[in-house]
Amino acid sequence: YKASLDGLDRGGIRHLKPNLDTLGLFARSVPDIALMRAASHGKTQAASLDIPAGRAPRIGICRTPHWDDAGPPVAALFGTAADILANAGAEVSEATLPDYLQDIEPDFQIISGVEGARALATEARDHLDTFNPWSRERYAAGAATSAARYRDALANVAKGREMLSALFADYDVFITPGHKDEAPQNLTEVITEAFNRLWTQMYTPAIHLPLFTGPSDMPIGFQVIGPQDADDTAIAFAGWIDTRMKDALGAVPARAA
Repeated sequence: YKASLDGLDRGGIRHLKPNLDTLGLFARSVPDIALMRAASHGKTQAASLDIPAGRAPRIGICRTPHWDDAGPPVAALFGTAADILANAGAEVSEATLPDYLQDIEPDFQIISGVEGARALATEARDHLDTFNPWSRERYAAGAATSAARYRDALANVAKGREMLSALFADYDVFITPGHKDEAPQNLTEVITEAFNRLWTQMYTPAIHLPLFTGPSDMPIGFQVIGPQDADDTAIAFAGWIDTRMKDALGAVPARAA
């Protein structure tokens, strides 16, 4: 579970990128996520996992502009998930994002670069020669970005959040890829964050459900994305989705075709 920007208390940590840094939790089940979230807010009881009564859950299949990067197992599991959730009573439809949300993707790197350079200013001043080449390059790019371009990036992304909020009027949650393929089998591979950057920019909660395995028997799944600051509700819908998927697939992760 990755929270909305302030869905978990960010106090007491050193921020690298204060407009992007987001906390999250790992747990073995959705109810445990709810309990851990409650505990992080000083509560002794988790928020209810009951979803609103009286209507079917409205689930948008959100493939994102990076869908062409998704491997065959990811593409296959989305068809399976859509069928299972529709058969379980959900209203399932395609959720198409405004083109603007793709257009502002470079603004993520602007915000990340500028704020990262600011946070590492002392280290760069005293120890830049010890940075790895990638970090030196990122620091130089961030430090060279103008204040006006940074302000424009913040404004562009804020506009994008307003557009996404309007789209959520028709959906309770989206399901969307969390990664282009199954988890890597090593601890050294650098995993692209193409399917995650947007939701970090949009400050939306995300709950990843590793319900499948890929060809190498590594976990693979999808994210449940809710509206900004509706974390408890998003977790509740993730619980509904998780239960219906496991009822159909079984408790052991299914092989993605």
